Amino acid sequence: AKFTQIPTGDAALDAAVAAAMPANQPVKTELVFPGSLTWGLALDPEPAWTFEVDGVWTQWSAFQKLPLTFPKDPALNQDLIENYRDQLQVRIGAEHRLEYWTYRFGYYFDQAAAPTESVTPLLPDADRNGATLGLGTVRGRWAFDAYNLFLFVKNRSTEGRERDGFNGTYKTYVNALGATLAYHW
Repeated sequence: AKFTQIPTGDAALDAAVAAAMPANQPVKTELVFPGSLTWGLALDPEPAWTFEVDGVWTQWSAFQKLPLTFPKDPALNQDLIENYRDQLQVRIGAEHRLEYWTYRFGYYFDQAAAPTESVTPLLPDADRNGATLGLGTVRGRWAFDAYNLFLFVKNRSTEGRERDGFNGTYKTYVNALGATLAYHW
């Protein structure tokens, strides 16, 4: 951990703060990763179509706190409380194969895991709805795919309860466009 003083311009105050600041030192933490259960089902009711549905349950409740341990200065030890909740994602999609082109479309819902007190500018977690579109083709050894993800994130307010005072309402929208070009040999 590196502690940096921000000067105020008041020499007496700056000296008092500098004298009270802890020394730079190693810090230890332990991050508990969640378990997850994933399932899916794909059906080909006819040769040109594939339909898919899947889900992911994530045990985010395993992430209750982030402990910070300062071996040289135990008075600085603290637990950042997270209290995440288990979360569910559900996705559906379809692919239609034509003679020269394949198009794809899908939808998913991703449930927020962070409680209101843990929503910050670093991770403004909120429920998300995603819609996807894709188009691809194969020409000999060449393959081209393009896609777009439209991610609609629910506005999320901290309701004045964020633990470090970063209160506000977070608004997020994502539009991710991508393409791949591949050569197979």
